Amino acid sequence: MSVAALPGDNVINRTPWLRADASAARRLMVARQNAGYPSALAFAKKIGVNATTYYHHENGRRTILPDAAETYARALNIDANVLLFGTELPLWRDIPIVGTIDRGGIVRPMPDTSVPEGLTVDLRGLVTHQVIGNDAYPSIRHGDSVVHRPLTRGLLDLDRIHGCECIIETDEGEVLLRQVEVQRDGLVTLFCYNQPPARNVKLRAAEPIEFIKRFLPGLPGRQGFV
Repeated sequence: MSVAALPGDNVINRTPWLRADASAARRLMVARQNAGYPSALAFAKKIGVNATTYYHHENGRRTILPDAAETYARALNIDANVLLFGTELPLWRDIPIVGTIDRGGIVRPMPDTSVPEGLTVDLRGLVTHQVIGNDAYPSIRHGDSVVHRPLTRGLLDLDRIHGCECIIETDEGEVLLRQVEVQRDGLVTLFCYNQPPARNVKLRAAEPIEFIKRFLPGLPGRQGFV
């Protein structure tokens, strides 16, 4: 699912393992009061949202989803991540492109790193590979930026990579984009969109994909995260 965002916007964190906690409703109520709105109804009318839906968000009966959080946060002049999670995410910054992902999910280094205009993310210490071709469409597409932490040999965390799409380095030195399933013997099975599974593979290093940054055709100047 793509989340459209203007380049440089402070886009909300949408990682699947990070959910709004039970205090989000109270933070919403406190933020609304601090902003000078005497009642939930007054705030809902002011920003043009359904009053019943807002009531349910503020009293905790309904989970506050990212889209609603962004609407409320803009009106309350706060960070949506603070509203949902109680803290701001790290500042956005440029990250280097270190290679490409070619046909068959083969990862290749680039001789010169570069940063295309507007390529910014919200977590430090990440790198990206740009996708060439549409072999894995629609999962990843030509022009996508696959963002992950740099591969580090000797720090292989099998629990962390099990069931995840990862940039991996095999014991034979191949660097690939693959879905990883850890076997009971500590080896792994690798899955690729257009190839049969590779079983009993030993890895040197692997890092899960943090997210994919995608240019959204038909929306000039807009980008998305998946």
